[in-house]
Amino acid sequence: MARLELLGIKEKALVLQTPWAAQTEDGGHTPPFRGKSAEEMNDLYDRYYDHLKMSGMRMAKLPEEHVICPTDHQWGTAAYHYIEPAYSWMCDQIRAAV
Repeated sequence: MARLELLGIKEKALVLQTPWAAQTEDGGHTPPFRGKSAEEMNDLYDRYYDHLKMSGMRMAKLPEEHVICPTDHQWGTAAYHYIEPAYSWMCDQIRAAV
């Protein structure tokens, strides 16, 4: 935070809060990441997002309806791959922030 403030860019920064997807488009479960489920990873990340929020960072949280992993992603099924509307939403948030 201190570095962002020193550089005068803290108020310009945007944090995209992107929960890990537990489900795939077809209703299946995403595979664990380094032995942890999407739910466990979300629990781990929550404290970081909370800290950023408490520090005054501008946040945008991916809507739950977009927190889904496609079954045909080019790099496979993973909790950090999302359906196309999620990426469109992220682009919209970035455009709105600039």
